[in-house]
Amino acid sequence: MGSRTGGRYTLTIWSNTKSTEEALSDFPHSQELSAKGSDDSNRKARIPMSNLNTIISSISSFIDSTST
Repeated sequence: MGSRTGGRYTLTIWSNTKSTEEALSDFPHSQELSAKGSDDSNRKARIPMSNLNTIISSISSFIDSTST
């Protein structure tokens, strides 16, 4: 997670096993990376310039979906 001024943060979602589409559906508020890397990159998506509540909500949603 990267810090920004003004209380905004960027969370990058990495995965060895999930596609970008899966990462986007797993984490609400996430979006595709603006600069696409190679297809074998582990960087899948990000939640850019958001407050901590948005990032925590997205992570909580992912955790809730994997625990059922």
